[in-house]
Amino acid sequence: MQHLAPENHRRFCWSRWKNLLLPQLNRRSLYVYGSEVAVEKECIRQKEEGVLVIHPFSRLRSYYIMCMVAITFLNLIGIPMEIAFLDGNSGVGWEGFNVFSDTLFLIDVGLNFRMGIISEDSEGAILDLKSIRQHYLKSWFLPDMIAAFPVGYILLIAVMCHFLQNLLAVLKLHSSKWKTCVLCPCHDRTCNTTVTLPHPEQAK
Repeated sequence: MQHLAPENHRRFCWSRWKNLLLPQLNRRSLYVYGSEVAVEKECIRQKEEGVLVIHPFSRLRSYYIMCMVAITFLNLIGIPMEIAFLDGNSGVGWEGFNVFSDTLFLIDVGLNFRMGIISEDSEGAILDLKSIRQHYLKSWFLPDMIAAFPVGYILLIAVMCHFLQNLLAVLKLHSSKWKTCVLCPCHDRTCNTTVTLPHPEQAK
């Protein structure tokens, strides 16, 4: 088995990654483009443009949509259960899932600026970044930003701040105890020294 050089290996991996962005042959793509030849021409068009855009009929977008649907479904089930039964004590696992979900939703907002869209006349995909950006800002950007508001991060920061406040209080308590342990013997020694010293008139 031949081993590829590091540079060739990187190019090979990059080409395979870019192939995930290209349209695949399925019912939807055949419905829009009409034939396998037209789908192949669409792949060539996207390669020639050289822009990193996720085609709406690509394999990567299909996997991505399935992942986001699963995460959204889990949130739709889990969040009402958390509100109804957990009473704010959701635990580390659920908080971690909330942070993970918020991260994915924020990534989703960024990826939508590079997600190709189907034109209104359904004659093909729009792969121009400027057109995609304008269309997204006028349509789903604001609802997506509201849905992706990082509540999990805010709760995590609040918990960490509360933990830090408790930690500082404990440190202050231990510090005061340590100071007491140090100062009390010093005070006793000073008092004993003062008591044992003779009065100047007695010394005469």
